[in-house]
Amino acid sequence: MFIQIFLLFFLLFLLFLLSRKIASYIFKIVYLLTGWRKFAIAILSVIILPGTLIHEFSHLVFAALLRVHTGTLTVFPTIGKNGEVTTGKLEIVKPDPFRHILIGLAPMITGLSIIYATGKFLLPSFSQLTTQNLLALPIEKQLAIILSLYLFFTTSITMFSSRKDLESLIIAGPILFLIGLSLYLVGVRIVFEESLIKKITDILSEQNYYLLIATILDYLIFVVLGLFVNAIQKIFKKKISFQLATRQ
Repeated sequence: MFIQIFLLFFLLFLLFLLSRKIASYIFKIVYLLTGWRKFAIAILSVIILPGTLIHEFSHLVFAALLRVHTGTLTVFPTIGKNGEVTTGKLEIVKPDPFRHILIGLAPMITGLSIIYATGKFLLPSFSQLTTQNLLALPIEKQLAIILSLYLFFTTSITMFSSRKDLESLIIAGPILFLIGLSLYLVGVRIVFEESLIKKITDILSEQNYYLLIATILDYLIFVVLGLFVNAIQKIFKKKISFQLATRQ
C-alpha cells in the first residue's frame, strides 16, 4: 500500500508541474497567432471550463458542508494588476485553519474522484485498449474514450489548489503532527484488517493507473504545444510571459 501511496504523490507532483506549463502554452499559442490578449484568455478558459467548474464548485460544496459562509462565485477569467490571470474565484469568509484546509483541498479530492470514476466507467480496460483496433470500435465507445481523455486532461490541469487555498497548513500542519505524535507516544495505534488494506491498495492501484494515463496524455500535449510555441516564437521573433492562477 505504501508503494501505491508514494506513486500517487509522485504522479500528482508531475501533473502539477505539467498543468502550469500546458495552460501557459495554450495562452501563448493563441496570443502569438492573434495578438489579442483577452481572446487568448477566453480560449484558454473555454478549453478548461469543465475543470474550472469542478474546481470552484468543489470549494463551494465543501464550504457549505462545513458551514462556512461564501460570497461571489465566478468562473469567468479576470486579469490582475500584475498581469496574473485568474480563471475562477470563490470568495469565502476565512474559517478556522482545519476547515480552511479541507475547503482548499476540495478540488483535488473531487478531481481524483472524477478521474477514478471516469476511468472506471467510461474508459475501456487495458486489455481492450492494447488488443483491439480502436478505430473499429463502435462509435459510442470511441466517443467514450475521447470524453474520458478530455475529462482526464481538463480535470488534471485544474484540480490543484492555489497557495492561498493551503496557507492554513502553516498553522494546522504542525498541530496535526503534534497530535499524531502524542497519540503514538502514549501507545495509540490504528490497525486495519488485512482485507481492508487489500481493498484500499486495489483502489489506489486503479487510481494510479488512471493518473498515469492522465500524466502521459498531459506530457504528450505539453511536448506538442511546447514545440509549437517555440516554432511560432522563432517565426514572430517574440517571447511573452504568462501567469495562471486557478483561483485567488
